[in-house]
Amino acid sequence: MGNSFTFLKTRIEASDLEEERKRVALSNLKRSNFDERVILQGILETKAAWAFAGEILRGAHVRIFDMGARYNDWSGLSTAGTRRSSHASDGLQYRVNGPLVSTVLFGKIGNWTWVQLEGHPQGLDHVIDWVKYSLTKKNQGPYGASSHVENRPVQIPSPGHHVPLDWVHKTKMNPRSKMFQ
Repeated sequence: MGNSFTFLKTRIEASDLEEERKRVALSNLKRSNFDERVILQGILETKAAWAFAGEILRGAHVRIFDMGARYNDWSGLSTAGTRRSSHASDGLQYRVNGPLVSTVLFGKIGNWTWVQLEGHPQGLDHVIDWVKYSLTKKNQGPYGASSHVENRPVQIPSPGHHVPLDWVHKTKMNPRSKMFQ
């Protein structure tokens, strides 16, 4: 787990989530998988995003101006699968499921990678979340609701120091890498 675990633990603890939801998120972090940690770290790796950590965990729609780098990296994750959704996207949309993010959707709009944590994967609970969204006009995320919907996203400007996953996979940062063992 290493660096991404510690980084995400710090961001969750510093977020404005309610204390009980923080406890749940921290418990889920302990059971999280590599791919969901990579995505969350990719969203929160710049200081500009730190103030929105709670909103992101509550399901905010986020756009990151990164020339689509995260989209390209994340679509190659081993657990990333294509999924249809109502969100606008240039090209395929992907999802990664896990105990920390529930379901994280991502796609690309122009030079922006967009991403959103959803409260539940597809199924009845997802339909119930959609009904709640329809009534409240708030996204339903794994740790609450957010008013940062697709037409009012959190926008993170040029992070500038994103490390492509092909490099991560070749280094000790990846626990699955032969160099790590």
